[in-house]
Amino acid sequence: MADETQNVSILEEAIEISEKNTTSNLCVEYKKYQQYNVPLPRFTPLSPYISNPNLTQFDFDMRRKAEVLQYRSLQTQVNGTTKNGKWTQLVQKSVYRPKLRICSNPSDEYLATPTSSSDVPGPVMNLYLDPAVPLYNYTKTYSYASVNPVDNKNTWDYDEITDVIYTPKKLSICFTIIYDSTKKGRTTYSFQTPLSLFISGAKTGLISPSLKNVSKMTVQITGVKVVPLYANRPIRLLQNINVNLPSAPTLEINLSSTGVFSASKFVGNLIVSGILLFTQYQYVYDIGLLFSLNIVLYDSGGSIISGQSDVTLQPYVVSNIDEESDRYFFNETNCSINNPSLPTFVPFMIESSPRNEIFTV
Repeated sequence: MADETQNVSILEEAIEISEKNTTSNLCVEYKKYQQYNVPLPRFTPLSPYISNPNLTQFDFDMRRKAEVLQYRSLQTQVNGTTKNGKWTQLVQKSVYRPKLRICSNPSDEYLATPTSSSDVPGPVMNLYLDPAVPLYNYTKTYSYASVNPVDNKNTWDYDEITDVIYTPKKLSICFTIIYDSTKKGRTTYSFQTPLSLFISGAKTGLISPSLKNVSKMTVQITGVKVVPLYANRPIRLLQNINVNLPSAPTLEINLSSTGVFSASKFVGNLIVSGILLFTQYQYVYDIGLLFSLNIVLYDSGGSIISGQSDVTLQPYVVSNIDEESDRYFFNETNCSINNPSLPTFVPFMIESSPRNEIFTV
C-alpha cells in the first residue's frame, strides 16, 4: 500500500501534555518510569562469614586486635615521625610492646599476651594472633577518579513488547520510549515492526437456506493509526506522520472441512516515520497502534455476507514478531493458505533524528 499521511484530526480525544500534568498523572508517569529505571551499581563486599563458616565474630575481632597491637605502622615510621611523636613513643614504650603469636602452639617463642600488658582497657583477657584467620575490616582503601567520568547513558531507550495482538479497531501498545537525558527539546522517531495476520474460527457445516458454505476467505489490513500516549492518555501529534503498510497485507485461506481452523502469515513490515515528541527527563511515551481490517467470505458462487455464512471467526494483527521461528510467522491448521510465499523478514527497529543511537533486536 502506498504511503498514507496521518492527520491530527483522527485523534479527537488528544490533549496537550501540559494540560494533564496533574498530580495524579505525574504519579502515573513516575511509576511508569521506575519500571524502566536501572539503579547505579553498588559495592557489595563479600562477607567473610560465607567463605569461612567455621569462624565467629570473636575470631575476626581477635585477629584485627592482634594486628593493631603489632604497631607495625609505628615501627616503619622513620623520617615521617615528628620530635613530639618520637618522644611519645619513647615515654609510652609502644615500640617495644611484645609481638603476639598463636598461644596454642607451645613451641612458639611468643606466648599469648594479656590485655593488661598492652594497655587495652576492660576485663583482662589473653590476646593472640592466628594467621589462619582472614584480616577483615582492618584498613579502608579509597580510590578517586583522576578525570571526570564519561556519561555513557543513552539519551533515550525503548522497551519492545513481543507478539502484540491487535483486535480490529482496538488500541494496543506496540512499544515504549523512555527518555533519560536531562536535556529538554524535541525528538523525531521512526520505527518499523514486522506484521503478521492471524485468523481463527470454526466451520459448522450446517447449511440452510439462510447460510452459505464458506470455501475461502481473505483478511486484509486496510489502515493503521499511530497513537502516542503520555500518562496512559493520547496526546496531540506535533506534526503529520508517514505510515507505510506492507505491499501485500493480505491473508487468504481455503476451507475444505468442518471444525476449528486457524492460520497466520508474516505479511511484511509496517514502517512509520516523523513521530515528533517533546523530550524531557523521565518522560515515558507509549506508542499504540490501531488497525482496520477488511474480511471477505466466499462460497462457490462468489463473495457472501458474513452473517449468512456457516463460520464464526476472529481476525487479529500481530506486531513485533521476533524471528522466522515465531509461532505467528507461518502456520495453517485445518485450512490451507493461498500464496504461501513470504516477504523478507526484518526485525523490529527504532531510531531517532537527530540520531542518538539505533536499537535493534
